[in-house]
Amino acid sequence: GTLSTALQDREDGVNQRRLRVAKFMESKVVDQFIIAIVILYLVIVFGQMIPVDKDGNSELTDSQQDALAIADLCILTIFFGEISLKIYAFGYLLYVSQPMYFLDAIIVVASMVLSVLDLTMKSEALNRLGRLRAVLRLLRLVLVFRKFSNASEEMSDKKLMTGLGYDLASPAQRVVQLLATLRDFSRLSAAQRNDIIWAISVIDSGKLYEPITDDTEEAVDDNLAAWLVNASQGADKQRDRAVAKETKGEARSSAESGGKLNSRGSFRKSESTSNAGRTPRKSIVSRLHRGDSLEPANNIPNTPADESVDAASEADMLLRKFAAFRNSRGISGTSSDSALVAIMDGITDWDFNVAQLDNLTHGNALSAVSMYVLYRWQVFDRIDLHEQAFQNFIGKIQEGYIKSNPFHNAVHGADVFSTVLWLLTTGGLQEIADVTDEEFFATLLAGAIHDFEHPAVNNIFCVKSRHPYAVRYNDTSVLEMHHVAASYRIILEGTECNIFQSMKDNSYLNIRSVVVSTVLATDMSHHFAELGKLKSRSVSGNFLKSEADMKSDRSLILNVAVHACDISNPAKSISTYVYWAERAMTEFFAQGDREKELGIPVSMFMDRATTNIAKCQIGFIDIIVSPLFSQLQQVLPRVEAATKCLDSNKRFWARRVDHMETEMTKGTQAFPILHSDQDPDQQSPTASAAQIRPPPDEPRQIPVPPGPNPQEPQPP
Repeated sequence: GTLSTALQDREDGVNQRRLRVAKFMESKVVDQFIIAIVILYLVIVFGQMIPVDKDGNSELTDSQQDALAIADLCILTIFFGEISLKIYAFGYLLYVSQPMYFLDAIIVVASMVLSVLDLTMKSEALNRLGRLRAVLRLLRLVLVFRKFSNASEEMSDKKLMTGLGYDLASPAQRVVQLLATLRDFSRLSAAQRNDIIWAISVIDSGKLYEPITDDTEEAVDDNLAAWLVNASQGADKQRDRAVAKETKGEARSSAESGGKLNSRGSFRKSESTSNAGRTPRKSIVSRLHRGDSLEPANNIPNTPADESVDAASEADMLLRKFAAFRNSRGISGTSSDSALVAIMDGITDWDFNVAQLDNLTHGNALSAVSMYVLYRWQVFDRIDLHEQAFQNFIGKIQEGYIKSNPFHNAVHGADVFSTVLWLLTTGGLQEIADVTDEEFFATLLAGAIHDFEHPAVNNIFCVKSRHPYAVRYNDTSVLEMHHVAASYRIILEGTECNIFQSMKDNSYLNIRSVVVSTVLATDMSHHFAELGKLKSRSVSGNFLKSEADMKSDRSLILNVAVHACDISNPAKSISTYVYWAERAMTEFFAQGDREKELGIPVSMFMDRATTNIAKCQIGFIDIIVSPLFSQLQQVLPRVEAATKCLDSNKRFWARRVDHMETEMTKGTQAFPILHSDQDPDQQSPTASAAQIRPPPDEPRQIPVPPGPNPQEPQPP
């Protein structure tokens, strides 16, 4: 044991010395020294070669030849030392396996031998080797130019400098340079070298976080391959292929493309808000979480609660303000207040029943849940948000969602809003990511507006049909661009809905930055890019911990959070999941019908005659939703509630694949009937509700938004 330890220590010491030598040999000083020596050696070589007679013999005097030979030997000794140190630092295989390095060593050694012979032997036999000496001198020129080239490249690679001395090399360029250096390392196997070459090509392509889909379509089921393409920027490639096919008359399917809460749920004040010196109110949610009676009291006051009131009084104030809002919207009177309050009390539950809330509020779920949450978490006071303007604004947003859309309607907006709230509060995102006041509100706002004025078709359809949205936004995140722009047009077109009118410019810009980023992140073509970034940062060990990266890390996790909430239906209870899945597939098939009418390729999953709903849902879970929530769980452990639902819901669909395949071929495919008192794994695989049929009416026209205002409103 002692001997092995000593040997290990000795080996570690040798390795440390070799690392120090390697670092020294790659230093800027050594590079500059080698360049200077190479230039001097070039002068000596030409001095030996130029003054020769017709037989190749030198016309220099003996003393001149001796002087040049001595200088030549000294420089060759330096080159020999360079080779020796590199062999020690990097291993002898560096020169054995690389032909040019090996040639360098042979030329240096042969030239040293010749120089020694010139100095020690003066015979006719040596003079007769003139031609060999001439060839060797030419090879030495090759050596000189190669060493000069290598040294120059190493110097330029280390820093791309301007005249002022700034380093302009990008991180990607430095990574590629590092990989290129590793690629030439002699100890690598052929497979490892090929992997490095592939890594360099991926970085050069700019698609570092995209999935590898080139060969996937042949390796896996068509449904899974299609989901891979839909959720990556490969959707653009698929769209282009479909358009090319269309021009040839070959219609085919193509792929679709704040503040913070403490552990009790009270809203934490950020240092940047205007109310920084105010004493925070006591938590109003402690009573809510205890399940006490929350019936609103009479006499609804219009003024904020006094700072010294207790939690019970604040809970009463919350309900009074919310009751006033309901009265102003005309959504009270016929519904049971106790039932409405009971539903609202579960706002922080993962499986919050937003559809039931919409029924009780007579189609006002989005405005009701938004106002309730902003009251309960005191957002209006925390970030100087204009209360009446927000009430007007959220009303217009709710009206802007197209009620006839089966899926992309205001209820979906309310569902995403409430799911975002769950991630921020119960899910622990606000604590782990240290979410500010402005980010808290901005993320909720993104959930509310993320599908505003959605036309019930996807981006690919907009591009293929040359819809004005696609023309306006240059085929890039077409709908997501419109959702944000149209929402902000409402905010900034006047004071009635200008929720930011009391807010400072920097707060407005901070909120807008988060809203734009998170809504654009709901574009499915960005799915794998965002997921890849999250995986990369998570394995770094300092995600959401490094002060230098905190802002970008928080932006990334908020983007992923809103996107996850947008596609969270498969991660909820089976009744909630089937409710939304049926509406999504109804929209899908309606789009497919429109595509057939227009004579354009039918998008994947949009053809009711060829899409097995069960297979489609399994692929959605396996390729899209499950990997995203599994990775999110690494950051937010409480997301386990969602991943458990995903497992049982996948089994629910797996038992129905064959039955739905039969129904599909008969044209009678329908969604299953659910029994609320049964576990998802015990639901009948054959019991079906009414089948999804084409709508009897003519397809409605997709609404076209008004043109952009030539005088864009300025932020408040």
